[in-house]
Amino acid sequence: MLYAQVDERFETKNAGERAVDQAIELVAGVSEEAGLADASVFLKRIARAESDLGRHPSTFRQGYHGGIWQVDRMGYQETQNVAAHPSLRRLHAAVALKFAAAGVAGVVWSQRTWADCLMPAYSCMAARLYLALIPAPIPYALVDQAQYWKQYYNTLSGAGTERHFIEANEDYVEEDEG
Repeated sequence: MLYAQVDERFETKNAGERAVDQAIELVAGVSEEAGLADASVFLKRIARAESDLGRHPSTFRQGYHGGIWQVDRMGYQETQNVAAHPSLRRLHAAVALKFAAAGVAGVVWSQRTWADCLMPAYSCMAARLYLALIPAPIPYALVDQAQYWKQYYNTLSGAGTERHFIEANEDYVEEDEG
């Protein structure tokens, strides 16, 4: 008997490098379709800093659904707030198109829930949509990304520090840039 291979991007509470890379690849396609800059390197760095690619014990803690990218409920809700962010319309259309091409038809972002972020693809997509709402462009250098992450993503009230972001990623700088 043959068994269908599970798509790790859509497996609840899946973690690790492969799941992260697959989710980022899907999200990069959405970014391209929507005319956004590629944020793949930054998304990978966020996943390392926020949850050690989902391997940190608190990634999937009780009552928190932010997933690998640790997208908070309020941030997630902003990714659905088309009234406040009209540019989300084209992004939501790109999500539906690319998710359908990946075999997940009928994805209407405004009808998804925060709990969907327990799947890598949705957590990564929520992170990318949230980043698309920030008017400042994503920098490329690690130190600059650490500052950007702290200011806009982890926020000043978050527990993370720029130093933590750098330390979580410094061993991968050449790999990320290569």
